[in-house]
Amino acid sequence: MQSKHTYSELQKKIENLTLPCVLLDMGAFERNIKAVTILFERSKKTVRIATKSLRTPYLLKKILDSGKPFSGLMNYSAHEIEFLAGEGFDDFWLAYPIASIHEALALKRVHNSKKKVRAVVDSLKGIEILLSAMKDVTSPFEVAIDVDVGFTFLGFHLGAKRSPIRCEKELLLLIEEINKHRNILKLIGAQAYEAHVAGLTDQNPFKKFLNPVTHVLRKIFANQVAKKREMFAKVFEKQKIALTVFNGGGTGSANFCLTENILTEVSVGSAFFSPLLFDYYSNLKYEPALFFALQVVRHPENVVVTCQGGGYVASGEMGGDRLPQPLLPQGAKLLTIEGVGEVQTPVDLSHCRERAVIGDPIFFRHAKAGELCERFNEIWVLEENQNIKPKAIQTYRGHGKSFF
Repeated sequence: MQSKHTYSELQKKIENLTLPCVLLDMGAFERNIKAVTILFERSKKTVRIATKSLRTPYLLKKILDSGKPFSGLMNYSAHEIEFLAGEGFDDFWLAYPIASIHEALALKRVHNSKKKVRAVVDSLKGIEILLSAMKDVTSPFEVAIDVDVGFTFLGFHLGAKRSPIRCEKELLLLIEEINKHRNILKLIGAQAYEAHVAGLTDQNPFKKFLNPVTHVLRKIFANQVAKKREMFAKVFEKQKIALTVFNGGGTGSANFCLTENILTEVSVGSAFFSPLLFDYYSNLKYEPALFFALQVVRHPENVVVTCQGGGYVASGEMGGDRLPQPLLPQGAKLLTIEGVGEVQTPVDLSHCRERAVIGDPIFFRHAKAGELCERFNEIWVLEENQNIKPKAIQTYRGHGKSFF
């Protein structure tokens, strides 16, 4: 996707900043908030913000302050929840199971502070750890069961290797164990994330021959997910357990969730930054909002410059679609034989009308959303008003926090 900015315009905006740096187009960010709002305006579902995709308290608050349909946070760490509780946030959903007493005690401290906090479990061991930490709570700690909705065909299971709870029997085992300890734990819902739908691109330039196949598969998988979530919901119904919350979705699959009456809320995070990978989905129409700028420090050849830093490779299956890519000057490309490096990244400018020299910036987009925030203490906010100078907002790292 081409930038709505010009190279000279962005270059002028950041002329007083130290590079490398991360930049947020606030206008695009706010329009993405609006786009998610419009997507859900006819739905009764709320949107829970996936914090791992943003990792910046200021931006989490900005989304929540925009009102409906946004309500609550989906978190990835118990210690992250404790930090955000101290920053004034409330309504937490720990979407990943804990495996240590230290994490469980962090949840207990937030619970005892009267903040709303819930955690998912998917094993007897996870339940045991929570029971050990919460044994003397004055009110039961609320939990949900994370179930798997991967696609099963001819004995093969396709989908992310997440929850081991794949059938009614396995679900009942956890329900029974939780119900033995109603004075300590209270079962209030379920979580079912369709990673194999949300993560499936169908306009990927690095997998052109697979795109027609993945386009069809994604619809098949989405239909199967809906049926499997309904099956799990019926298990809760048979046990006379009210599903106060049934969480699902992700940015890449949010539109498929709208018609599922079983779901009470859908998690969305990456949509607000709209990273490079989201250009590769036919069902997503968000605006790129987050960039980073590297400084040119070498000019080894006539049409090649070398930038300082840049090795911010995204997680997931390794391939070209996990690399950051130059955005401006328009036409800039990575060198295939080098890619991006931890301390230097060469860029080919042979197809650019505008050229960069030593000291100039090259602007990039990251392949994913929140991971870039682990590299930088602050994000520089660029307002659409040219007269407003960039201002810095702190990431988790800028607050002195790192949860992985």
